[in-house]
Amino acid sequence: AEWEKAARGAEGRMYPWGDAFDPDACRWNREDRGDRFLDTAPVTAHPRGASPYGVMDMVGNLAEWCADGPGPHARYLKGGSFINASPLHLRPADRSLSGWANNPMAFYGSRCAEDAG
Repeated sequence: AEWEKAARGAEGRMYPWGDAFDPDACRWNREDRGDRFLDTAPVTAHPRGASPYGVMDMVGNLAEWCADGPGPHARYLKGGSFINASPLHLRPADRSLSGWANNPMAFYGSRCAEDAG
């Protein structure tokens, strides 16, 4: 829940930067763009994609494991990754990524965070 709020802001945006998809605001659909190398972009590569809190790379690049999930031993992967062809899977609210766990090293990562205060 905290990850999603950091990505969507208090107003619940569809994407960190607003409600309309901006193809240049995140790393996504690399193969369709002719780039066949499977790698990520630096966190600062897409400043237009910053969330309302200034957090970078909340969608695209790598999907991120979140602390909460549907059960005690299951976690959500959020934010999509650079292989996503559909912007719908790049929405911070999307939770349909559990099948990616079969290829963990290529498509997901984690983010370190701490409570402010």
